[in-house]
Amino acid sequence: MLTSDENALLNAARDGKLAQVQSYLNQGVNVNCMDNNGYTPLHTAASSGHVDVVRLLLEKGANVNACGPNGYTPLHTAASSGHVNVVRLLLEKGAKLDTENKDGQTPLEVAEARSFDDPVAKLFRDYVHMQGENQLFDALREKRVDDAMRLLQNDYIRANLRDNSETPLLHLVVSTQDLSLLQKMLSKPDLEIDAKDATGRTALAVAITADNAEAAQALYQAGASILLVDITPCASRLCSSTPVLIAALRQAASANDDKTVAQLLRLGVSCSLGDEKGATAWHAAAAAGHLSVLTMLLQGTKEESGINATNHVHSTSFRVC
Repeated sequence: MLTSDENALLNAARDGKLAQVQSYLNQGVNVNCMDNNGYTPLHTAASSGHVDVVRLLLEKGANVNACGPNGYTPLHTAASSGHVNVVRLLLEKGAKLDTENKDGQTPLEVAEARSFDDPVAKLFRDYVHMQGENQLFDALREKRVDDAMRLLQNDYIRANLRDNSETPLLHLVVSTQDLSLLQKMLSKPDLEIDAKDATGRTALAVAITADNAEAAQALYQAGASILLVDITPCASRLCSSTPVLIAALRQAASANDDKTVAQLLRLGVSCSLGDEKGATAWHAAAAAGHLSVLTMLLQGTKEESGINATNHVHSTSFRVC
């Protein structure tokens, strides 16, 4: 049975009379009392758009997810009336966005029934996206690959997203060392593959430093620039022997790309290791007649055997020339 004070509290909340609401609550009136229809003071204040009253009620222990008539929560009532500031406050205080009313509608669907472009509907969608992005960051940091894959498949996940430390999403994906997750990430449109983190490292540099040959190869094949990799020479075992970097050196030597050759040599990539046919960067540069690159390789090599390495037909780089 509704008392007179509870009825007065409900009316004050509906009318936005903050001082009266405060007074009744100070007197011990039940903050979660319900009128004859099943609405709480929070429902009525939210429906009327009285954000200050809503805040006070929540501070005093109002149930943010109280279920009223037809399954309406305060978030449903605020959404149906288009009160953006109230909706934002309710979300901040833990209102559930996935609760359905008796018609099976979530607060988002109630807002979209007003208009797809309704400001509240847009706020809900943005909130869902933000929550998904935060959940993805958490999953990546905790190496929960299955959860990360599920979240990454959502189209709303922005490819060039960064966390609070300015670490790009791509770097976090590389750090999981899961190739399938990386391949999914690389399929995202408009991905800035050479984006740098707060320390100036690209994702390719992260992969190389971690000795992650599969990730390095996937990134390089997707267009990541060797020139932007900046790590201490030979800081990684991967530098001297990983197939992707050795292949990159051969390609750069064949193309007379002296900048890339110089960078790869600086990173410690071996000149003397070849492909499945034994062809080295020496062979590639010699076959193409690039004397300047051959000179760089000669100056950069640490192994005389690299100069005399033979390919599958037993030719050294000098014989190829």
